[in-house]
Amino acid sequence: MLKDFINRVLSVIYERKLSRTSKLGRLTVLPGATKPDDVICILYGCSVPVVLRETSEKTTEGESMWELVGECYVCDMMMGEALVERQRGSETDPVFYQKRTFKIQ
Repeated sequence: MLKDFINRVLSVIYERKLSRTSKLGRLTVLPGATKPDDVICILYGCSVPVVLRETSEKTTEGESMWELVGECYVCDMMMGEALVERQRGSETDPVFYQKRTFKIQ
């Protein structure tokens, strides 16, 4: 049983980084390819937060294009907790909780 548990843990954290968010200092487990300027987002319809990276490409309207780096874990932001915080109006940083539209390639 212990061997199965260890194998499961290794499969979840393989090629991942343990970090903290720069704004609120939340503990995160990020994809190994994550870079400092990447953005952690909670996208409607996704079951987990994701990491996005702005690309040099633009849409025909001049909007930024983003690429998906991968899924991540953010402490206190899983299982809908971020939306509950936002609806409660207890945001400590309005930019952190802002609604944005991303053009993802």
